[in-house]
Amino acid sequence: MAERDGTGQGLKPAVTLFVGVYLLIQVTIPLLLAPGPAQKQFGWQMYSTAESRSYEVVLSDGSLEEVDPSDYLLKNRGDIRVEDQLANAICSRNRSAVGVVVTDALDGTPRRYSCAT
Repeated sequence: MAERDGTGQGLKPAVTLFVGVYLLIQVTIPLLLAPGPAQKQFGWQMYSTAESRSYEVVLSDGSLEEVDPSDYLLKNRGDIRVEDQLANAICSRNRSAVGVVVTDALDGTPRRYSCAT
């Protein structure tokens, strides 16, 4: 343990070391995790792709109409999959809907959901 000489100089190297190690950890861990998958729950990139999906309702005449997820969700989080529940909500709110198309903006893959009649 560092000796105190009344000037506070004995603790200064220990505090400096602690702050230095703390800052090093705060920088190193995110840099090591950066190349990993973006949508990992509780990860530091957890909200980076919150708007990564688009929603379109397929109407009975075959036309597509874009749907704003914020009309159905209080907060759209990219790490939580809500496509199934949101498709059901879109179908129940729009009587002329026959389906919902959810497109992932990261890879362009569309998923199609049918509305129960």
